[in-house]
Amino acid sequence: MPILPADATDLTTITLAELGKKDTFTQLATERQKYPGVTSLLQQKRTKVQAGWRVEFRAMTGTSSQARRRRVLDVDSPNYHEVMTSGQVDWRLYGTDYAVPQEFIDMNADPAGIVDIVLEQKIAGDTALMDLLEEDIWTAPAATTDLSFGGIPFWFQKASGTPSFQGGDPSGFTSGAAGIAVADVDNWKNWTGQYTDVSRSDLVKKIKEALDKTMFQPPVPTPEYGASNLSDYGLYTNYGPFDGLRTIAENQNDRLGTDLDSMNGVYRMRNIPVTWVPKLDDDTANPVYGINWTKTAFRFLRNWFFKKSPVMMAPWSHTTDVQYTDLIVTLICYDRRQGGWVLYV
Repeated sequence: MPILPADATDLTTITLAELGKKDTFTQLATERQKYPGVTSLLQQKRTKVQAGWRVEFRAMTGTSSQARRRRVLDVDSPNYHEVMTSGQVDWRLYGTDYAVPQEFIDMNADPAGIVDIVLEQKIAGDTALMDLLEEDIWTAPAATTDLSFGGIPFWFQKASGTPSFQGGDPSGFTSGAAGIAVADVDNWKNWTGQYTDVSRSDLVKKIKEALDKTMFQPPVPTPEYGASNLSDYGLYTNYGPFDGLRTIAENQNDRLGTDLDSMNGVYRMRNIPVTWVPKLDDDTANPVYGINWTKTAFRFLRNWFFKKSPVMMAPWSHTTDVQYTDLIVTLICYDRRQGGWVLYV
């Protein structure tokens, strides 16, 4: 009588299924389509710090006020002025690990193993760490005691109304971001404000204004942190504004041809890539962040950039192998006026 292979008991008993390429599997563990924050961390938006218990920087907050118009033989009145302050950002420690019983390793060996059990556990642990980092990069901690570093929404605060330099101190941080309060240093405020709709006359116009007004060129050569230009800049938003801006870009291009998505999800403003951040889909205010990665950057402690321990015996089981991965890192903005901005509805 007719029969399907799966119903043939002898066949299924004595024959292996086609198992595919060894050590290959489908990744269904992640919730996000993309990891732009982690990508920035991994793609050189970072600097190694040789030592130190935290990261500090210096900022000039005023001039000497000694400039004047003068006449011949006017009496001089030179004076000394305090014009500097400092900011501080603490390190944050991250880690992941895996543990595999040696019994399982031997049972999983060739020719019985389909996927290496150690490889599986390593990838599972590293993926968990990347998920956590992406979460923190796009989140503002609630208090100084939080174990996460200050993410992009921490440094670039929202404020309602017409866009201007009005982004204040982060909630829960009475001393201000990096310990600098905007009540003490007004120029520490970031650019922020609201938009109404994703259109050329509203959001696009306000993005242009934000880019124009957050670039400062010192009149005197100054040994600054980073560059006051668009050399390493990014625009980041959730899917709503991302898709709306893409439609505007498509509508102004009459050479797209017959491909209904010939831009392949990639478009730019002032040659700055616009990137969809799935984590920001959680934010119903539809934020658009502009980030100058020369003024806002990751810092990591030397020898602690995804540092892996040797494989060792687990302290609670002499036949279990463990390995740890550790990262000492922080995200710092040296200049909130130029380091970034946020627009939202």
